[in-house]
Amino acid sequence: MSKQKPILDHSAVIIPVADINKTIKWYEEKMGFKVNFTWEEPISYAILKRDNLTLHFSQVHKDFTLTSPFPSIYVFVTQIEALYQEFKTKGVKVSELVEADYGMTDFDLYDLNGFRITFGQGSE
Repeated sequence: MSKQKPILDHSAVIIPVADINKTIKWYEEKMGFKVNFTWEEPISYAILKRDNLTLHFSQVHKDFTLTSPFPSIYVFVTQIEALYQEFKTKGVKVSELVEADYGMTDFDLYDLNGFRITFGQGSE
C-alpha cells in the first residue's frame, strides 16, 4: 500500500441548462468559447473552453426545474479592461467595471440561462 498522501487536483462545476444547444451557441458567439467536447446525440453534455478556462454544461431533463440560487462563478483574468470592452462590443449585458475594496477590479454578467459570472483581476 502506498504511503503517499492523496492530492486533490482540480474540479469541474457542471452547470445544468434547459437548452444545451442554445447555450453552446451563446457562449461561442458572445463569449468566444469553443466546443472542446460533447457527449451523446442529441448533445446532453458539453465542455466549452476559452484560454485556460473550461466550463461544463449538462442538459437537464424536461421535468427538471432550475431553482434559485443559480450557480455563480468567479473567473480570475488578466487584462480585465480589454475583456470588459470585448463583451460590451458583442452585446453582452455587463455590470459596471469596479475597483472593489477587497482588492479586485471586476464586473458581472448573466448568461442566457441567468447564471452569474464575475470576472476579476487582482491589483498588482
